[in-house]
Amino acid sequence: MRWNSEERAFAVEAYFSSGCSVIATQRAFRNRFNLAPLAPVPDRKSIVTWVTTFRQTASATKRRTGVPRPVRSPENIEAVRASMLRSPRRSARKHASALRLSDRSVRRILRDDLHFHPYKMAIVQELSERIEEDIYKYENDDIVDALNKQNKDVLQCKPRIVKKYLNTIKKYGNIIIEGGEGVTHMNTLILQDVINAVDITTRLASVEILSLATNVVENIKHPIALQIT
Repeated sequence: MRWNSEERAFAVEAYFSSGCSVIATQRAFRNRFNLAPLAPVPDRKSIVTWVTTFRQTASATKRRTGVPRPVRSPENIEAVRASMLRSPRRSARKHASALRLSDRSVRRILRDDLHFHPYKMAIVQELSERIEEDIYKYENDDIVDALNKQNKDVLQCKPRIVKKYLNTIKKYGNIIIEGGEGVTHMNTLILQDVINAVDITTRLASVEILSLATNVVENIKHPIALQIT
């Protein structure tokens, strides 16, 4: 059985504290980690090996040589996959403990290698056909109300504001249609005013300005070398 660094370090500490008694070390080990009476504990050979290693290297674990083995190895990935399939309701932390891998490594394997994603089951009301129809109706009603409000605002627009929009199009509309340097040096805010004016006046269907506004719209959508500064 594999023992982690914490367990080995405690066994070495308990060995020296008990006067180099293996039996006392095993008893202390069982109490420290709350093990059942029949649960396995480190045997004499393991404890003596850890103590010898500690005396030689000041560490209870052997120093590893060579290239470090990656945690996200094919073997570990397959082990995590099999563990998840056996116990899909078990948490990632418990899977990590059972596989003797770090919680972070198991979560990375689940996310990046196995492409598993956490989810929570939720019980919700089933959508009947009537409910779906009501939702569709309410959504359409909201759209209609918004359009009606928009048109109402336009129709109730004060005459002086309409006149301002008309003057804006008259002043700058021909410049946009003709293009050239006048458009190149036109301020962005002015162009936005023209767009707003065109939007309002075309919805009012003003005979006086409708033709010019239509041309302005076309040139705004497809400007001729339009470089606004």
